[in-house]
Amino acid sequence: MTSLLQLARAEHLPEILGDLSELAVYSRSVAATDQALYFMGRQGRTKKLGIIVEGDGPKEFDLAAATVRWQGGTFVLGLGDLSPANARALRQRLAWYV
Repeated sequence: MTSLLQLARAEHLPEILGDLSELAVYSRSVAATDQALYFMGRQGRTKKLGIIVEGDGPKEFDLAAATVRWQGGTFVLGLGDLSPANARALRQRLAWYV
């Protein structure tokens, strides 16, 4: 069974995240912690925030959640708008990132 850490270390991670989320992922936006993968991308002209976790996702984000599978692992993918509330939650999680 694949873990979040294995996914985070995968070669071509932005492309994998794009396949899972159906977003054109900005490769420089990908950030990993021991609990989640964070990334940004676009769907057409709409910019989105994506988070992948094992188990329940962070509650402070306004995201639509779905279960995704990759190489035998099951993860929760959250996708939401790049809204002020999501930006604030992202800054709390990744102060060094934004």
